[in-house]
Amino acid sequence: MARAKGVKSIVVDASVARASGKETATHPQAIHCRDILQAIRTAGHALVLTPMIAQEWNDHQSNFARQWRANMMAKKQIALLKVEADERLREKLIAGASDTMTVEILKDCHLLEAAGATDNTIIALDETMRKQFATQCGQVSEIAPILWANPSEEGITDWVLEGAKAQPQKRLCYTADS
Repeated sequence: MARAKGVKSIVVDASVARASGKETATHPQAIHCRDILQAIRTAGHALVLTPMIAQEWNDHQSNFARQWRANMMAKKQIALLKVEADERLREKLIAGASDTMTVEILKDCHLLEAAGATDNTIIALDETMRKQFATQCGQVSEIAPILWANPSEEGITDWVLEGAKAQPQKRLCYTADS
């Protein structure tokens, strides 16, 4: 899908769709998730949906997210992609991981694959996996360009509205030294 300059295709984890809640939910996380989804739509960005991501959304999206997604579809702001599993990447990511962590890595690896096939941008709530993938950057160079943002981060909505540009601190592989 060709996008206008400054507009990105963004992978949004189903955790954000689930946490967005009802339009009237007042929990801060629900508000942040709704705000980020609205910012994606307002900025003209596209939601990346692979079959796996679409299924996760179908299984977990809130009423707000369902309506938002329908609106995104109507506005042609959805990038439907078929992204094959990258077995080499997956092997590198699970090398040396515990059995429990291997299951978690394989459960979320499709987000990295979808981001890598588009504009390298993921929005998700899962800080555990963000940290896990960040620790693997030295051994898995393919994930170095990926930006990962949490809707609850300060300034994230403005960042999305301003084009979700690459910033060092948003990279999975960011360290204070880099």
